[in-house]
Amino acid sequence: MLFASTGNTGGIVIAYITDNDGGSQRGRKDLVIKRPYLFGIQCCSHQGQLILLDYFKENPEADGTAEETAGAIGWINRHEAVRDVFDETQQQLTSRQPGEKSGKAALTYLSANLTRWTTHTVSWHRQLALKTSLRNAAINRQQDIVSAQVGAEKNKKKVAAMTKEANKYCDLLDDPQYWKRLQTIAEDVEPFTFITNINQGDTTRGDQVILGLAGVYLHFSRHVNPRVVTTGHFCALYLAILSQVRPQTPQLPATTIVLLDYQ
Repeated sequence: MLFASTGNTGGIVIAYITDNDGGSQRGRKDLVIKRPYLFGIQCCSHQGQLILLDYFKENPEADGTAEETAGAIGWINRHEAVRDVFDETQQQLTSRQPGEKSGKAALTYLSANLTRWTTHTVSWHRQLALKTSLRNAAINRQQDIVSAQVGAEKNKKKVAAMTKEANKYCDLLDDPQYWKRLQTIAEDVEPFTFITNINQGDTTRGDQVILGLAGVYLHFSRHVNPRVVTTGHFCALYLAILSQVRPQTPQLPATTIVLLDYQ
């Protein structure tokens, strides 16, 4: 099947690309052993997420900030009375006229889907967009927030735990260093959002994949944190591999076929 597909084109197969799961990986490697002139390359559709894992391994501060952000958003959304305080502050800050109690409808506090990094980017950018109102509420209405979380609870241990949790997240949202770290990881993860969407598209071209990897490389090669510059090096490696999937000699036909196994 692999080579019969080239009969009508006059082309020649130079590479076979599959997913990198157990069966596909074994089949690809066996094929290259039998036909050593083929390039056997793993699919890049998930490569953005894999490189992103390397980024978090090399940057535990970013990993911690992501966890803090997920915790803060989850806390706000879990406690309706607490969310009401943040919503009121948000609406007051967007009011159209002095003294007007509310302006536009309050924007929601977006939670990320654990396995969808594009949703993490959206969630973090929404958090940054609401920075002013979140900090304002955490500073000026901290006691209201604590009271809203505690509610009518009378058990002393539970009241102490609720108060501690509310104060913890208010202090976090008031911390300028937290917002600085969040801004950094939002900017760092955004290129991965682009490359993930590009690589998993139905009409993606090879040059688009390479440009996506190049974008990640350029971003991280200039990063202020030397530990995560290696993330850019991973992309440079993939670029070097992908650049080999092309005609190298004038004897090859004008039509060169790279078969993709989308499964």
